[in-house]
Amino acid sequence: MEAERNGSLDNISIDDVLVNSVGLTSDEIEKIIEILRKHDEKISEKNNEQIHDVTFIKKENNIPKEKKIIIEIPNESQNIESSPGVINNVVINNTEYNLAEYTEPEYYNDFLITLKEPLKNVTSIEYINASVQINNKNINNHNNSLTLNTEVQQYNFAIAPKCCNLGELIIILNQIMIDNELKIQFSVRQDKYIVIKSESIFNLENDKTSVLHMLGFIDKQYSDLSEYVSDNRCEFGGKNTPILKMTLNGDKENILKIDLPIEKSIIQKLNTPIEILERVIIKIKQCGNRYYDLENNPPAFNLKFT
Repeated sequence: MEAERNGSLDNISIDDVLVNSVGLTSDEIEKIIEILRKHDEKISEKNNEQIHDVTFIKKENNIPKEKKIIIEIPNESQNIESSPGVINNVVINNTEYNLAEYTEPEYYNDFLITLKEPLKNVTSIEYINASVQINNKNINNHNNSLTLNTEVQQYNFAIAPKCCNLGELIIILNQIMIDNELKIQFSVRQDKYIVIKSESIFNLENDKTSVLHMLGFIDKQYSDLSEYVSDNRCEFGGKNTPILKMTLNGDKENILKIDLPIEKSIIQKLNTPIEILERVIIKIKQCGNRYYDLENNPPAFNLKFT
């Protein structure tokens, strides 16, 4: 690391650190990488360039030498300030609800409001206005993980948050497989079903933040095969539209959905009239029924039940 001793980091790459990491602990490697990434961010800001994705090979003491866990470190997302004029709360029938009293910022996309005064004989809702901080990254911390098991090892990947179309996402996934010497290939059929194929048996884990949901896979696990086809056609696209989803009184028969933002009043009939409305569960989702990444920015809703 001669350049670092001489006070210059320009000629040192993260790949250099990984190649020359023998004898360093994982904590020491991570600290060096963090220094380099911060340095690269300053350079990138000057050149108006974004930092490229990196793959970090982390060695664990309890894992045999021939096995490894490989993680693609996501780029750090920039904090986005709320738009001017956005009120960071929820108004229901002229009653204001401060979200800070109901949930933490990380759960602004999933919270429950108990009405201060229950509403009687509710048959419709008026969306006076509703807005959220728009996040153009359709691959984000709520849908960017990939876990798979081969006969010898489990691999956990995380795709750096980004905006991409389906073709670009397939290229990214295939490149991850190539980089990690895995003979697994992702492809799109003409009918928009996704195929994941290998020369040998492998398993897929489809957890809450898995990218597989975006590709049309709905089961929690896929195992003991060398080829898997998505359960549904893939609807993943370039646009990341937030969806407001509300459940009234916890009743699955009364679930309301509408795209955001809402700038002009919209009235929607309830599926079933409600004698007494006491609770509203509010979720903000995206494609694949994954949570929309608000990046800890609060939503603003003005709603009226009648």
